[in-house]
Amino acid sequence: MRGLLTTNKCKLFALQLLFFWSRSWPTLLILLVIFVLRRLNGMPIDLLDWVAILFFLLPVPLALWAMLSSNIETQFSALAVRGRWDEILARMPRYHEQVAKAMGEPKAVLATALWTARALYRQENEHEANEALEQARLADGIDDADYQLALIQFQMFRNENETARDSAQLLVELAPDRIEGWLSICEIDAVYLDDAQSARIALDEAMSLDTWKNLGPMTNYVTGVTLAAEGAHKEAIAMLEKFRAWALSYATQNSMTLSFRACAGCIIVHSLDALGRQDEADQLLESMLSELEDGEYLEITKQLNHYMDKHPRATHI
Repeated sequence: MRGLLTTNKCKLFALQLLFFWSRSWPTLLILLVIFVLRRLNGMPIDLLDWVAILFFLLPVPLALWAMLSSNIETQFSALAVRGRWDEILARMPRYHEQVAKAMGEPKAVLATALWTARALYRQENEHEANEALEQARLADGIDDADYQLALIQFQMFRNENETARDSAQLLVELAPDRIEGWLSICEIDAVYLDDAQSARIALDEAMSLDTWKNLGPMTNYVTGVTLAAEGAHKEAIAMLEKFRAWALSYATQNSMTLSFRACAGCIIVHSLDALGRQDEADQLLESMLSELEDGEYLEITKQLNHYMDKHPRATHI
């Protein structure tokens, strides 16, 4: 699968096709065996054969639809993970227009400001980046909780984890029923601040909300990083490996999941070290770096290097 996550349309289509086939391979295998056996026995093609053929070909239009239905948020995330911030800024008016049509003007203002702030910050225009987000706060109709969440995302993008933690605390005080605040606290405390107890409290709060069931595979990520912080390394590895497999399959829909995938990989590396499995840890880290290099994921490489700098390994790399 490595190297397929690029902007090349043919490779993108191939990845989508492989994904849909992988979801139904047991049924496909059974139908293929039946089809081959019927052909070997000289039986005429009938309804059962056509069902097998159509079922096998069904992923083709599904993959084509998934590729062509890529929205502008998907496009922006693909550009961001490759560090192509100039292109993001150039497309910002179109982005604002599409988000406004889909979600309304206030949401568009805030989303545009967040992307603009990220791009300007990476272009070393820190003052302009701060202003872009601050000005959005003054726009009509901006929800305080939504703004606070955007601020947390920008602060974590800048690796200001302590500040982001304070902002996340303000978010849960402002809107305790918003799961994003609790998840932010959980991730920051577990991954960056080494506060396993606080991470567990935040995770329990998130799990108590009705929106927890809507997170899907992301529950494996937040649960996995919390378990790792608590020292339950075997359980953490199992959770995070499931998440990494899903994140790779979902990356064509939102490339930003590759950032979470890289973070999960770092946690697994440290858990493997803690279990004395240094060879496996070295192999995983080498594979991750190679994957990022092959995909030209410059932004994720920066994040991975920052994480490894803050969490140096006890073993050689």
